[in-house]
Amino acid sequence: MTEPLLPAPTPAADAGSTNQAPDDGSSAPATYHGPGFRPRVRRHRDEVAEGRLWAPRTVDSEYGRLREVALGIPVRGQRPPAVPDAVQHLRTVDYARMADELACLAGTYEALGVRVHELPQPAGLALGSAEAGTRPPGAGPAPARADTQARPAVVAADDRSTHNRMFARDTFVMTPEGAVLARMGSEVRAGESRLVARLLASLDIPVIRTIHGSGTLEGADVLWAGPDVALVGVGNRTNEEGARQLTETLATFGARTVPVRMPRGVQHLLGLVQFLDHDLAVIRHELADTAMAELLRRLGHTLLPLAEHPDITDGFGMNVVCVAPRTVVMPTGAAHVRKVFDAAGVDVAAEVAIGELLAAAGGIGCATGILSRDRATLPHPDPSPAD
Repeated sequence: MTEPLLPAPTPAADAGSTNQAPDDGSSAPATYHGPGFRPRVRRHRDEVAEGRLWAPRTVDSEYGRLREVALGIPVRGQRPPAVPDAVQHLRTVDYARMADELACLAGTYEALGVRVHELPQPAGLALGSAEAGTRPPGAGPAPARADTQARPAVVAADDRSTHNRMFARDTFVMTPEGAVLARMGSEVRAGESRLVARLLASLDIPVIRTIHGSGTLEGADVLWAGPDVALVGVGNRTNEEGARQLTETLATFGARTVPVRMPRGVQHLLGLVQFLDHDLAVIRHELADTAMAELLRRLGHTLLPLAEHPDITDGFGMNVVCVAPRTVVMPTGAAHVRKVFDAAGVDVAAEVAIGELLAAAGGIGCATGILSRDRATLPHPDPSPAD
């Protein structure tokens, strides 16, 4: 219950005070809310769009032209844990090869006109600078630091907090007004959001909420189905409280969320459905229930069904990133998925090898933190069931 505001107290006279606000409001200085005080009346969204106080980076779709991304490229000398399952990996990861894969992914994005920002390294992970790196389109692979060339960084194999930082998508959710910092759903990944928080601050991107309390929420569980509605996968990595906090935040600027109960056979909502355009969604129809399919149809999407196939279950072939409407970057070796995309008129801009990401139980979509897209222009229908 909100208590009523108490009336402002009447200040007692104090002849000796030099900090007393003048009694006459018309002559008060601005610091005491006199005529020179300028109340802040513009909406936060307008300030972000203007680009003077905050960087004008926003996301309100999964398919608008991609402008900027975050990647967590591992240190080449990082040692894998003795037991991959202890850090939620499927098999032993070669971090040097993974660094090469993600450098190739970065180069692919840059060739497509997408700006790439590297997540900062965790404290003690790299022997060189720990600051985040920004590489403009066409810059090519980031140069190796001189000290790490001479002495490869070594990370303790039992330092679990470093082993999944390559999956940048999970650590935050971008919105039309700024970023929501995630709170990871497992102890192994606790604290990863600190790295993206440093990157966001360096880019002047406002953090409009941090999931806290008992809430958990991972970014790959949140998909923009349109500029005013986001689907939230609940049950595996994201819990009810985390979804509630996100719903509360999005409601402040007129967006709504729709919870989706997650099946046990996937990690995140990103592994169940992908939006390739304002009216096209690809879905693993054997895992998604009929309620999910009906929801997508109510939102105005034509469904592109994908049956369970090794290219999807083992090769993460549906774990793609839209770089423009009906245009994706996808993994190599997923011929079954590529055939479906080709038949549906979905252009594959590039294929990238992801063998070590697969060993860590992730794909291209998991590894790509979406920082900025062109704004969507088509609102979607109300997804509520008809009466």
